[in-house]
Amino acid sequence: MLSSVCDPFALSESCEVRLAPRCSVPNCERKIAGFLLAAAYCPTHFVAACNVKMNGLAKHFRTSCSTEAGQRKMRAELGQMADQVYAASLWCELFSGYERIRVLEILERLGLLFSKVRRSERIANVIDVQVVKDGPASGQPENTRTEVVSRHGATLRSSQNFRRGDFVNIQRLDMGSTARARVVWQYQRAAEGALTAVEIINKLDFWA
Repeated sequence: MLSSVCDPFALSESCEVRLAPRCSVPNCERKIAGFLLAAAYCPTHFVAACNVKMNGLAKHFRTSCSTEAGQRKMRAELGQMADQVYAASLWCELFSGYERIRVLEILERLGLLFSKVRRSERIANVIDVQVVKDGPASGQPENTRTEVVSRHGATLRSSQNFRRGDFVNIQRLDMGSTARARVVWQYQRAAEGALTAVEIINKLDFWA
């Protein structure tokens, strides 16, 4: 097991991996670039392991998400994997150019699967809103509009960069009502703005 003084999911220069400095794949002596679950991988094997995991999730996605409990489990698995892939992406100097592209593709696939895990019926609905990041490093308010809404959240466009877990305040420009939300995922599209999924955390009837 890894030393308890080191969080394997939050690598940093001050966090030394004591018992697994090399890839966990037999006969591989390369330095680790990331973790998937509790296994440490070099860049090449990290990408390969992520793709195997993603293929497995996608293959059984429909069956796994047929119940609410299955949806919760799927969200948890996708969330943990997204956190670990994002953490590995911060060590970009360890990845080749091709491997960096593959990591970005994995993050994109994670975002697309996240968007399919439905907690309530989602409908296409354009609502003008103002979005501003919550917290000490709050950004400038941005006027935008939703693309899809549900009882629990929405998908909207944003020119701002958000990380999974960021909190934002959303104000409906048609009614003036406000709600607090958590960013679930963001998919960058330079020309159109980033497609951003948020989860409303304090109002269930915000879009009603």
